[in-house]
Amino acid sequence: MSERLVITVSDVYADLVEPYLAQRRAELEDWRRMLEQGNFEDLRRVAHRVRGSGGSYGVRPLSDLAGELEAAAVAGAADACSELIGQIADLLDRLEIRFE
Repeated sequence: MSERLVITVSDVYADLVEPYLAQRRAELEDWRRMLEQGNFEDLRRVAHRVRGSGGSYGVRPLSDLAGELEAAAVAGAADACSELIGQIADLLDRLEIRFE
């Protein structure tokens, strides 16, 4: 099992971060379906949204991976998209949020 990844986030977001991350986890199947259907434009769009919102919530590693996914979707790089979706899923499984 992979190590936990502890991220410290401002307590301003205490009521928002966990529901936000739960929603991202729930979307992963949709992302995989977009990829299977070759729907790179919708995948690019959702990755762009997560890139911005992840940073806003203080979850920079998610934002960074979503930015990479966005670029891979623009390039139509299916293998890279698949790998990045897997990395995002792993990240979401390992995240432990602490508030300050």
